[in-house]
Amino acid sequence: MPNPKPADSKFTEEDLKKQVRLLRSQGPDIFFVFENVYRYEEKGIGEGGEMRKVEGGKIKVRNRHRLNQLQEIKVIRQLVGPEGYDGYLVHFNNPGQAIDVLGLLGTKTIEYRIQRKGEAPKVSGVCTDGGSINKMRGHPRSKVTILVPDIFEIHHTYLPYRIEMRILLREGLWHEIMELAILAINGRVFDDPVGLATTDISPIAVAGSIIHQAVDNALGQKSKHNFYPWEGDIEEDGDAWAHQGKTWEEEAERLEGVASMLENQGTYIRANYVWAEAADAWEKAAQAWEASTYPEAAERAKTARKNMESALRKAGHWEVVGSPGKKVTIRYENWFGDFKAVIRDYVYRWVESKTGPSSRNGRIIWGENVAPGFYHIEEINTGEKAEFKILPKKSLVLEAKFVRDSFGSLYLSIEYKNWPTGKRIGIRIIGPSGSELHSKETERTDGKLEWGKNHDFKLGEYTIMAFVDQQYGDPFLKELLQKGQLIAPKKIKAPAWDVSSAGRYIVITYKNWIDRFRGEILDTSGKKMETFDKSSGDGKIEWGDNSKVEAGVYFVKVKLGSNKYEVKKAIILK
Repeated sequence: MPNPKPADSKFTEEDLKKQVRLLRSQGPDIFFVFENVYRYEEKGIGEGGEMRKVEGGKIKVRNRHRLNQLQEIKVIRQLVGPEGYDGYLVHFNNPGQAIDVLGLLGTKTIEYRIQRKGEAPKVSGVCTDGGSINKMRGHPRSKVTILVPDIFEIHHTYLPYRIEMRILLREGLWHEIMELAILAINGRVFDDPVGLATTDISPIAVAGSIIHQAVDNALGQKSKHNFYPWEGDIEEDGDAWAHQGKTWEEEAERLEGVASMLENQGTYIRANYVWAEAADAWEKAAQAWEASTYPEAAERAKTARKNMESALRKAGHWEVVGSPGKKVTIRYENWFGDFKAVIRDYVYRWVESKTGPSSRNGRIIWGENVAPGFYHIEEINTGEKAEFKILPKKSLVLEAKFVRDSFGSLYLSIEYKNWPTGKRIGIRIIGPSGSELHSKETERTDGKLEWGKNHDFKLGEYTIMAFVDQQYGDPFLKELLQKGQLIAPKKIKAPAWDVSSAGRYIVITYKNWIDRFRGEILDTSGKKMETFDKSSGDGKIEWGDNSKVEAGVYFVKVKLGSNKYEVKKAIILK
């Protein structure tokens, strides 16, 4: 497209700074693999001679501390193959992360400068002394400059040209930043593995040429919608929704072409995945046209949705049906090859790997013999993921009661059944005041817990309830418990008794008594005046209101165990 450059479309330093700011967060990601290094040897002499690549040593780590830093922020991940150590995978989520890594590795200053009288819209990066990289180490210097020709007319009055210039500028800046960051890792974290071959082979540093080509290839795999529209473009471009709709239409058509080519090659599983991407692109095109004021927008949106439905029918599709439930159905349709999935629990621990029947349409019933909770599933061939929830097969049981041992000590006896393991679930005891007295995670499906033999139980209601660890527990069990759908708490009252004076007689009361209420009434000499044996539960005994009982102090002795009694004093007035 020719450049009809108007006088009022000046490309300024402020424009450049703004584009860099947008690029930091909105630019796309990149992957780069540092593999085992190689060296080159000359085979043959003269015109028939050639350079051949032979395997060299393993990648050497130049700075272990910096490698650990990049691993902590998940920029670098070690790759391990079947025969051991293979290399490292570098992944920058966006150019902003790449710029941060450059600063971390010593390139503290990046200048962005407009190059006047530029001949072509091409961005380039140089060191301040004019060299592209340090050939001895294969990494950028502490200060680099990115040069941008002034030919980028991002304010041009003609919208398509203006958009094209923005995309080219953003692609160029993205390329330089990603290339510099990968070069920095090459020479400052590792011992220049991609530049190990002698620089005599090429007039430029080998590391620079290899990484430049890799970033070029990565850029070639990006689509225009990765670079336009970005935040702020809509306000500047007017009805950018129409342009966005066209962009997504082009992307959908491109993906459909790729999917058809893959089908023709027999690569059906990958074709399924690309058909799904095409359907997603058609959906985004429809949404953009629906927001547009373009005269043909409504009709274009309708067409995009029809194309989306067509692409979906061609795409392999799978889903999890019946969640939450005691079991779920993993259903796949229009699938080529084996359906292979791995299922993990809520903390991504492996639970089971499943392979479905080798047919275009099939299903897998899963969950009949697993604990309730939250699960993740990933289809191995495509990497697609989903989540689902399994309900308990049997109702959780929680029983609690007060018991006395043979010595009369009171304690709580708690029994639980059908409880899931490995989910950070347990039992909590709450006292009458509402404060927690004890908590313990359960380790088995069925079990028993005894607590409180040394505790002074007060009169009142005690609550025994389930809990799921707030930080580390299974989120679905936590959800069920909060809704009251997992297991109801148990409330029980502690046994207690007391004696009081009512003037001419005494009153003995007991509540929540767990055995028969047995005891004696004694005078101060220890003489037995009365015995009693009442049923359990609640009751009252009145004694002393007759002429044979004299005024004075009396003692009530209540049996707690085979050899344990509790004694309380009361006074009778005549």
